[in-house]
Amino acid sequence: MKKLIISAIALLGISWANAVKAEADMVYMAIIGGQCQKLTVLGNDFTSICRDKLINMSWNNGRVLYMVSTDTEDTILLSFSGGKSQQPRLERYTLFLDTLRIADGEDISEQGIIGTCEMWGDLLKEKALHKCVAQNVDGGEIIFEFQSDPNQIEVIN
Repeated sequence: MKKLIISAIALLGISWANAVKAEADMVYMAIIGGQCQKLTVLGNDFTSICRDKLINMSWNNGRVLYMVSTDTEDTILLSFSGGKSQQPRLERYTLFLDTLRIADGEDISEQGIIGTCEMWGDLLKEKALHKCVAQNVDGGEIIFEFQSDPNQIEVIN
């Protein structure tokens, strides 16, 4: 399992050595199954090839990440991350986004974004809605919507 975690972190464009350190600083990683309901990136609709898995990671420094990928031979990986969040109650969470990384084969890009990833529902007891909406510096929009299944969650500490 440790190799899976480090590989996932390395896919974000972090060097292997830094991925090992990042894994040590990780609070948790949740692999969440469910249904991808929407994935659009800069006007391109990837919903039909969006994988029905969502990865959520949290680190000791307060950064949180949502990662989604396409279910194709040439996987495209997107990670939304931010360092500020709020959770006024268990079933309502908001992450304020500042970074988007896109890995397409060996090409990895990082860009500043403004937006949020929000969750409505008790993730462990009911189907919860996860929605990320962000804009890059050029005004391009990225939207991801996912409905999680409480019976398909694996949490790794």
